[in-house]
Amino acid sequence: MSILSPGAWLLLKICLIIIVVGLGILAVDRWIVRRGEVPVSERQAQLASDLSLEVIADADQLGQWQARLAGWSVLTGEVSEVEQVLRQRQAHADLWLVEFRSSERSILQTSVRPRHMAVQRLAIVLELQRAPGWPAFEQTDAALAPPLLPAEYAQRLGRMSEYRMLIDGPWVAFISQPAGEPLLQIVQSDTSADFHPGLLNSALRIDVQRGLDVVAAMPGAPELERFYRLDGIEVQIDTPSVSQLSATLQAQREQTAAQVRAASEQAVADFKRQSAEIRRRQQENLARFRERNARNLERFRDPSATDGSDAAAADAASSESAADPGDDPPQSP
Repeated sequence: MSILSPGAWLLLKICLIIIVVGLGILAVDRWIVRRGEVPVSERQAQLASDLSLEVIADADQLGQWQARLAGWSVLTGEVSEVEQVLRQRQAHADLWLVEFRSSERSILQTSVRPRHMAVQRLAIVLELQRAPGWPAFEQTDAALAPPLLPAEYAQRLGRMSEYRMLIDGPWVAFISQPAGEPLLQIVQSDTSADFHPGLLNSALRIDVQRGLDVVAAMPGAPELERFYRLDGIEVQIDTPSVSQLSATLQAQREQTAAQVRAASEQAVADFKRQSAEIRRRQQENLARFRERNARNLERFRDPSATDGSDAAAADAASSESAADPGDDPPQSP
């Protein structure tokens, strides 16, 4: 007799299949998809080296940071662990980058007890060497800003939507906030570090520099070193020498002068040709005019001798007029 019913056996088989498939997916992700991925510890060490940051590994200091973050519980929540602390020493302040985990309540729960999950978060903290006397401030809402902060930088602070600002004596902090459901945030952070603020987020340098700019805009703020710099782009342009410019300009001048001379010579030649054509027509008109005058004079002297030739003369005159309709009027020599 079987201990389990057929339905229970079926459910057990389904659970076993799900477990095997899940283990297969995890194995593929670990040994194939992420086979060439650099471990997180090595990436963090490389980050500290690239940014000239000091890695704080002392357990006592990590414990002090956990206590300090717990004192800012309005913005940090319930701090469960401090994972990584990096420091950059400046002339008038120390810059701390603290990656920690806070316990956040999830919508998932067992029975009537709420379930809490540890969510990774980031704190960008400035420890000023001298307290500037700014009033304490906790940015519980994205629309809030310190009263002394200029309006332009208050708008910049508002655009840092993933962070909340805190002022506590010589401490000025920008603390990332949980984004929605903790389980979803954990899955997103495991998929890519760029989903949420963190030491391995590609926007870390920009986020830190934004925070430094906001602090530097406060009245009485000390001079702070830049954390993020854009590498200048070297532009090389070949500058021609004076002799090259002179030779180029001289060639252009000679080309322009040659074009002007050619155009002028062509204009003179056209004018001469047109003038010669006009003179030729004037001479022809003058010759015809003299011929008509001679015939008229002869007819005046001897009318009987020219009666028969009047019609021919008239025809010749009309044909001459038709042949040169646009000739100029005859002129006396």
